[in-house]
Amino acid sequence: MGSLCSSDKLLSCIGVTLPKEVYIQNHRLGFFLLVLRVAALAFCLNIILNAPTKGWLRNELPIGSVVAWAESGNYTDQSIADLGAPFCDEALNEKFDYWYDASWSYTNASCRSLPAGERSMKHAGEIYVPTYFSETFAETRAANKTGIKGDCRSACRSEGACPNLVEGHVGSRVFQPTGSFNAFGDCLCTCETSQNVFAVGASAIQVALETSAKVREDPNLNKFKRYISTRGDEVLTVIRSIQGDIAVEFARFKPGETVKLSVADWMKLGSVHSLNGVNDETRENYKADTKYEKFPLLRITGAEVMISINYHNKLDPAHSTPDWAGPVCYIEVSVLKVWSSKPIMAWGAVEDVRGAGSYRYRYYYGISFKYESKGHFSFWNPIGVFTILASVVVYLNMPNFLMVYLTRYCLGTLSSIYYKAQTEILETGNLFYGLLCRALIGKACYEMLLSRQKQEQHSHGNMSPSTGLTEASLDVHLKELFEDEERLDQHELATIRSVLSEGLDVGTEGIVSRKAFVEGCTSSEECTLRELVDLFDNETFANPCMNLFDGNKEKRRKLAVHKSISQQSIQSAGANLKNVSGEIHPPPHSISHLTAHPSLRRPTEDDARSPMVMDARSPVATDIESPVTLQFSN
Repeated sequence: MGSLCSSDKLLSCIGVTLPKEVYIQNHRLGFFLLVLRVAALAFCLNIILNAPTKGWLRNELPIGSVVAWAESGNYTDQSIADLGAPFCDEALNEKFDYWYDASWSYTNASCRSLPAGERSMKHAGEIYVPTYFSETFAETRAANKTGIKGDCRSACRSEGACPNLVEGHVGSRVFQPTGSFNAFGDCLCTCETSQNVFAVGASAIQVALETSAKVREDPNLNKFKRYISTRGDEVLTVIRSIQGDIAVEFARFKPGETVKLSVADWMKLGSVHSLNGVNDETRENYKADTKYEKFPLLRITGAEVMISINYHNKLDPAHSTPDWAGPVCYIEVSVLKVWSSKPIMAWGAVEDVRGAGSYRYRYYYGISFKYESKGHFSFWNPIGVFTILASVVVYLNMPNFLMVYLTRYCLGTLSSIYYKAQTEILETGNLFYGLLCRALIGKACYEMLLSRQKQEQHSHGNMSPSTGLTEASLDVHLKELFEDEERLDQHELATIRSVLSEGLDVGTEGIVSRKAFVEGCTSSEECTLRELVDLFDNETFANPCMNLFDGNKEKRRKLAVHKSISQQSIQSAGANLKNVSGEIHPPPHSISHLTAHPSLRRPTEDDARSPMVMDARSPVATDIESPVTLQFSN
């Protein structure tokens, strides 16, 4: 089995494996490949520069938290101003009446300033500021119908008028039966009155925030660092207004300052300029009358204010405050014009065992402030750099892959040529043919060189010529080979001869054997002569996998010469072979100049008389009148 390593030379196992390339001289394909490479490079640069996350950075998501509360701010002054607004003027506010459908109506609203505890509400993850509410007062009593005509209607009327009647409230004046009874058989009677109210001063309510974030700075040690906007001197808070695709700075709060803005300012950050505007993103007024507004006021429907809190450190690409080197907390606002309601019931007298009690029920509409923490901190990531380089190498090699496919399969006759240049087809049968032919050529060259050496030794009176090529003979041939290279001196030629001698395995006697010479001629082959012998030797052990996957095994078996050939045919073929061999290769002591190659002998006087031998420089050295047919059999 062939191997890159030699058992006797350990250093031969250490080397570099590189791919072999084919250079096709075709300027059209060259220009096309150049265009593909430029496109691949542009694609890689676009991905690297415009990717939402940078591959050379490690992103850590901060664990954010928000503490929010509401303050009255300039509530009194704003309440006074709202009381003079058209929606609070009884002579003008009729145009703001709105019907969602036949059942839900928002009409005849009055204006009222709410007490401090009702101006805002705080819930989990939310601050709620009421701007409008429907208020219902209800009282339930148990009436005994015995002795009063035996019906609940008369029994309920006997309870008298509803208490705490307010002018303008919609509802009953006297108690009305609910249609149900308590556990004692008494009739349950109720008295309900309701009204719609605008909550004035809502736009002046201030919503305050304190933001904080916890970031893992060292993933290996699981080390976290906490940043709080109202403490220390690190985190700058910037409130930005989004105008199209551009973020414009609206306000800046230094480290240690509390973020605090009025409802009106928060709404402006979301491109809603006033609560007195209309909500044009809901259903049109059910009553299509020109004296009514087409859409309801935002005070009636309410809205949702989404506060997005984003944390970024200086290394993060989203950090866009050049005059601040520390972490930045960006606050961005969006306003959704949706119905934002919140029903709340408060008991005046909790319902007792007889079913009697009173309560106040308010269905609020207002501005809901919700907040979320996002963002990311970025840190250098060396592993990401190598990942980017690997990806870029893959993308930049895609034009080469495309060019390989194009040149192999898409160019017709040219593809047939280019395919052979790019792909080395290894077929053991063809490989053996070429190997044997080149080995025979090497053998013939060796014998010619050896014949010339023997002639020169005879000419110098050496009657015991060497059995193989000597180093002196190699020197002569190397000098003839490099006779036109004037740069090489005798020492350098000797070095080349030493390298050749080492490769030809010159022994201690300084002789190059025919076997070593032939192996040197076939040293660059995929298969060696020894491997060829092992493959055709029937006595060589073949492992089971080789027997399973050897595709030419059956072909070799069919071409093999079987032993069933008669002994007479073998002897006859052997005699013929011996005669022919004697004619082609005479004994060493009787080498004839007629059979030796002209380039390996000195011309004699008989050359001029012999029609079979010509000058060594002639392209045809010998003239064989009749061909010789060789027949081999085993």
